[in-house]
Amino acid sequence: MIAAINRRLLVLQWRHSAAWTAWCPISDIDTVDGFYFIREHHIADVPSILTAIDGGKNDNQICVGCKHQFDLINEKNGDTLRLYQVESSKVNLVSALDIYEDDEAELLLCYNRKYHYLYDCY
Repeated sequence: MIAAINRRLLVLQWRHSAAWTAWCPISDIDTVDGFYFIREHHIADVPSILTAIDGGKNDNQICVGCKHQFDLINEKNGDTLRLYQVESSKVNLVSALDIYEDDEAELLLCYNRKYHYLYDCY
C-alpha cells in the first residue's frame, strides 16, 4: 500500500496473509497494527493520483500524477521516470489504471476526458 502525506510517499505492507485474515476474522479487529512501514520516498509535488503497479519479476513501481504530469517511481530505490507531460493550461488528472496482458503491466493515463495508453514503459 502507498500513502501520500504532502510530498512524501510511504510504502506500507500488510502484516498478515489473506489466509490468516479469512481464518481469524475475530482476532483481526485492530487494523492499526496490521501494517508496517517499509520505506519512504520524497517527490517534487503533492500527488493527486497514486497507483501501485506489480512488477512481477522486476521491482514494483508507483505511478504518481502531479499537476500536469505522470511519473513512474521505482518502489525500491526511488528512481523517477517522467511518463507523460500534459500539454494544457487547465489539467484535471483523473486516474492511472494498470492493465495486465501476458503478465506485463501497461498503463492507461486518464486526464481532461482524454486517455493516453502506455505499454512497455518500464
